[in-house]
Amino acid sequence: MGMWHATLKPILPIGLYLMSMSDYGEFVPQALISSRDQHYRALGIKLDLYSTYEEAIYAATNGTHAYMESYSYMNIELFHIYNIRNTYLLREQLYPGHLCWYFQKNTAWKYKFDWGIQRLVEAGLIAHWIKVIHHEKQLELYS
Repeated sequence: MGMWHATLKPILPIGLYLMSMSDYGEFVPQALISSRDQHYRALGIKLDLYSTYEEAIYAATNGTHAYMESYSYMNIELFHIYNIRNTYLLREQLYPGHLCWYFQKNTAWKYKFDWGIQRLVEAGLIAHWIKVIHHEKQLELYS
């Protein structure tokens, strides 16, 4: 059993929370509900999809749902966009969320950006910057 199972296991069977997620075409809802793993399936059964981020977040701030989104994006969304401070984020992730940029197909710049971004990732700078931003926001919360 993975770390997230141990963390989430107490809330799954007793029905304390439903899960909320914005329905933006992500594969996660179907993957959860069709999973062979009973814990993933339990999350999928409890998952309510909303048409907007605002609706999904409201369900969580209303106290009826736990909001599901990738950790890095959730930090930005909850703390910076919606200025929500009374939340707890689980560090464990169901799947990795990757940093990406979108370019027009066949753009000449893609390969230069690939090379530059890869160097930043390999050097640990992306992970370091995320930690710094997260730490600064934590300091703001408690000051």
